[in-house]
Amino acid sequence: MGDYSFSSSLLVSLLLVFLLFIGFSTAMQSKKETHYINQICHKTQNPSLCSQILPHSSRRDLKALGQIAIDITQTNVKQTSNLIVSLSRQTTNPELKNILSTCAKNYEDASRNLDVARQSMTSSNIFSVHARASDAESDLNNCDDEFEGTPKPSQLQQASKKVEDLCRIILVICASFGG
Repeated sequence: MGDYSFSSSLLVSLLLVFLLFIGFSTAMQSKKETHYINQICHKTQNPSLCSQILPHSSRRDLKALGQIAIDITQTNVKQTSNLIVSLSRQTTNPELKNILSTCAKNYEDASRNLDVARQSMTSSNIFSVHARASDAESDLNNCDDEFEGTPKPSQLQQASKKVEDLCRIILVICASFGG
C-alpha cells in the first residue's frame, strides 16, 4: 500500500510540474506574440485600430496577420462602397451624385486590388501584396481627391479614413517581412 501511495504522489507531482511547464510556455508565447503585434502596430498611423484588428487570431505569424488585415480591409471597403451607393441614392445634388459615382468605381478597383492581395498573400508573394495594397490605397485616395471643393459627407469621411488606415496596416505588415 505504501508503494502505491508513493507512486500516486509521484505521478501527481509530475503531472503538476508538466502542467505548470505547459502554462508557462503558453504564457511566454502569448507575451511574445503580443509584443510582436505591438511592434507592428506602433509603426502604423493608427496603432489603436491595428491593435483592435490583429489579436483576433491564435495564428499570429506575419502571413496570418497579413491575411487578417486584408480580410478586414476588404470587408470595410465593401461596407464603405455600400455607403457610397446609399449616399448617391439619397442625394439630389447632381455634382455630389457624380462624385459618388466616381468613388463607387474607385472602391470597386480597391476591392479588386485587395482580392489579388489576398491571393498573393496565400502564395506568399509579398511584393505583389504590397503593390496591390498600395494600389488599393491609391484608389481610395482618388475618391478623396474627387471631393476637392465639395464637402464630403461625414459618414463617408470616417469610413474612408478607416479603410485607408487599414490599407496602411497591410503595408506595414508587408514591410515587416523584410526584417
